[in-house]
Amino acid sequence: MGLMKRGSHGSNRTMKVGWKIIAFSALAMLPFVSMSWAAPEKDEHTAAIAAAHGTAHPQRSDYVVGPHDLIEVKVWDFEELDQEVRIKPDGTITMPLLGELNVGGKGQKEIENMIARLLIESGNLKKPQVTVSIREYVSRKVTVAGAVSNPGELVMLGDWTVLDLLGQAGGLNDRAGKKLHVLRPLADGTTRTIEIDVEALVYGADVSQDIRLVPGDRIVIPYLQKIRVYVMGAVQKPGPVEFPKDEIMTLLMAITSAGGTTDRANESRIEIRRRLDGGKSSTFTVNLRKIQRGKMEDVNLQRDDIVFVRESFF
Repeated sequence: MGLMKRGSHGSNRTMKVGWKIIAFSALAMLPFVSMSWAAPEKDEHTAAIAAAHGTAHPQRSDYVVGPHDLIEVKVWDFEELDQEVRIKPDGTITMPLLGELNVGGKGQKEIENMIARLLIESGNLKKPQVTVSIREYVSRKVTVAGAVSNPGELVMLGDWTVLDLLGQAGGLNDRAGKKLHVLRPLADGTTRTIEIDVEALVYGADVSQDIRLVPGDRIVIPYLQKIRVYVMGAVQKPGPVEFPKDEIMTLLMAITSAGGTTDRANESRIEIRRRLDGGKSSTFTVNLRKIQRGKMEDVNLQRDDIVFVRESFF
């Protein structure tokens, strides 16, 4: 049995149609609508921040639905067919008159066309106008955590690589380490860890590091671990000096980081105090002048070393 359009009698119908035409025209002027018009372009920075905070409006043609996504189906002028439905784990939904439909892996426009075609073939409607909107993006989420500007959940629109994700997360911050890890859940319940060399990818343009991501991936960008030494005494800026854990900090580098020595520094007798296992400590003396002249090798420092530059009395 075919469906009867609501409000289809007399002048009321004419007035409703008139108002719908006005409303329809007004909607066409809005930047974001649930139908098939493209949204206005944004600058990349704004779009990246919006996506990272979950406020971006994905373009319809980009999103492919999957299990647990919440979609809204509307059939123009037939309220009894309108519904909000969550996609089942097997990728199906159930619709009045049509029964169970497989929508998993299909784009919004493809679903609209399929429903419209089935309504025509079933003899219920002649020219149905169907729109599909996404209410909750669940199936194509990835999570980024750690040293990025905007950590959190992101919705993958189309195929993403690591660089795409970093751009959407606002980029690396100044505390990012040299590696990142992609944690990928597998069907057997285990998790595969993929290590990415950030320096090779971002600064070396190594495309082999720019792997494709899949929904459910968790990307962790560890913060750069730093080691601290202390430079005290006759230097311009006495205090702690930090350097990355996986890099070498030498005596000359530490003193340079502290602004260099003062005019009264005794550069021939620099003391390095080092803690040993068991709570003991050791102190040894280094001639900084010989290091500067290339007559002596620079000394590698260790975590919590104290460099003391004494003043010269002459």
